[in-house]
Amino acid sequence: MEKEIDLKKLFNVLLLRKWLLVSVTFLFAATGYFLSAPQDTAYYSATGKVLIKDDGKLTGTLLAMFNEPVILKEAAAKLKLKDSPETLSSQVSAVQKENSQIVYVTVTDYNKNLAIQKANAVMEAYQDNIPKVLNFNQIKILDPAKYSQEITSSPMKTIFLFTAIGLILSIGLIFLLDSLDSSIRTEHEAEQILEMAVLGSIAKANRRNAPINKKSKLNAIVRGESVAGYDESL
Repeated sequence: MEKEIDLKKLFNVLLLRKWLLVSVTFLFAATGYFLSAPQDTAYYSATGKVLIKDDGKLTGTLLAMFNEPVILKEAAAKLKLKDSPETLSSQVSAVQKENSQIVYVTVTDYNKNLAIQKANAVMEAYQDNIPKVLNFNQIKILDPAKYSQEITSSPMKTIFLFTAIGLILSIGLIFLLDSLDSSIRTEHEAEQILEMAVLGSIAKANRRNAPINKKSKLNAIVRGESVAGYDESL
């Protein structure tokens, strides 16, 4: 027989450790904010066109060569940049227009003019080196790179993602702690473990509702439930 899911019980488990739920979720949201804050700036992209008259046999290789060190090193040298080939490669993308021999070369950078210069340098280095590397000469720069668009990176996606991760992890942690907690919290749990009916319960006492009697003395406090003892000889 399948066990029914007690939504009220699950809610009570979360409510019991709500401080953990809030703390972990807030911590992840704050982490997402601080990680994304430096990225909350605009960057620019510049795109140029290269005509590659290929019959389809070398298309994949020719496109991949735009991101190869042999091309990018020469492009960086043309502009006297200190950028490594790996850094420059992350800024360069080459996409072939569908059913054509035109390749769009795009470079993104935080500097608008530098994005244009890098795109042109990459296309020129490509045109100069591909004949040497692949013995392929059917390359022509159709259009020099031009500024295409400004892109603003918003931190909200990162913050939302980290918040969701924190919420999921905190809920999982709460249910894990609950499964490891062997203390008896309800009359129903006591009946299940002891296999006996609960006949009564002791109300929780504290300083506000405990009886005030000069001849009485509070002797013990056991796990949040107060037990009062009285010395009748006094």
